[in-house]
Amino acid sequence: DCSGKPAWNVRGADFLVGGVTSANVTVVDAGVSEAGPTCTVQPLKSGGAPTLVVDFGRLVNGQLRVGLDAPAGVRIEIGYGESLNVTYVDTFTTRAGSNHIRPFMRRHGRYIFLTFHELRKPVTVRGVWFDHTTYPVKRAGQFESSDPVLDTIYETSARTLQTCMHDHFEDCAWREQTLYCGDLHVSSAVASTMFGDYALARKCLRNLAWIQRDDGALPMNGPRGALGKVIVEFVAHWVMALRNYVLASGDTSLA
Repeated sequence: DCSGKPAWNVRGADFLVGGVTSANVTVVDAGVSEAGPTCTVQPLKSGGAPTLVVDFGRLVNGQLRVGLDAPAGVRIEIGYGESLNVTYVDTFTTRAGSNHIRPFMRRHGRYIFLTFHELRKPVTVRGVWFDHTTYPVKRAGQFESSDPVLDTIYETSARTLQTCMHDHFEDCAWREQTLYCGDLHVSSAVASTMFGDYALARKCLRNLAWIQRDDGALPMNGPRGALGKVIVEFVAHWVMALRNYVLASGDTSLA
């Protein structure tokens, strides 16, 4: 919270781009500089809360940073969405002068909504950035065909998988960011082929084994266990993921 007060907050939201008031924006720098475009958001004569929508062009994941110059007391809601339907927001209150906003946790999305409440003087947005973070892997090979649709599917799949690779394989980068047995089975198999990486699969297999229940079943997700809830077939997915890992890596120490 840039105001210096303990008011940092994440709350639920549910609004579409058609339900917000467009910002009155003056472009200062059209984006030719390394810093990217700079714009000034003007107060609305109606007194409403203007919203600036930023489209990154594809899904991005990591640490969001927003730099702006503002008067004190402007409440800014920063919404994130894989689509134009935004369901979660961070809320910050500005201090007078330069503000650098960076939420504590990783964020994910393609669209960023900046909604300015209590805006009585112009705010200059100096930049909106994502420090994209993923598990460090490189392509072990490449796929190319005579069908551009297949090539696009391949590239999309590779980006999607790596976006969901951090401390473990994640079911999605946006919401739970959780390791599920079923997702592990598929993701680890693809990662071994696409990236030639086996270390993350080994770690995830061990994470789930560590939280095995007394009756022998594995919780549906981890690393902490989701209160021990079980999806019956997910236990079999863990076994199949272990089989794939051993066959691909040659490491039998977990078998």
